[in-house]
Amino acid sequence: MLRTLGLNDNRMETVDEMLFWNNSFLEILDLSNNRIHSINPEAFKQNRKLYFLNLSGNNLTHVDAAILSEMPNLRIIQLDDNPWHCDCKLAPLREWFVGKSVDLTQTRCDEPETLRGRPWSEIKSEEFVCS
Repeated sequence: MLRTLGLNDNRMETVDEMLFWNNSFLEILDLSNNRIHSINPEAFKQNRKLYFLNLSGNNLTHVDAAILSEMPNLRIIQLDDNPWHCDCKLAPLREWFVGKSVDLTQTRCDEPETLRGRPWSEIKSEEFVCS
């Protein structure tokens, strides 16, 4: 049974729906330092035991918050070093993290310019707006 999987530094660009199916015992997944720009909302549906997910160092600008509902045991998620667009599309994801008291001090906005470089933890919900 596969419990830990490191796919860091592999030039991956997407996380497709079926990529981790048949890995229901997966607990630790490292996808850091790839080129990931999109994650299918169903990508982790079979990974209910996952408690550590590293997505740092990719090209993510938005992630659907529904992804998190598929991982009830998720305790640690690393999102730093991505070009996050801190707007209304990202607000539900940020709210989920705030509600779970996840440390967001290293996760920073890249856009819009008024929020560039600011950590999610220092930005009010009302500032995640779409123009």
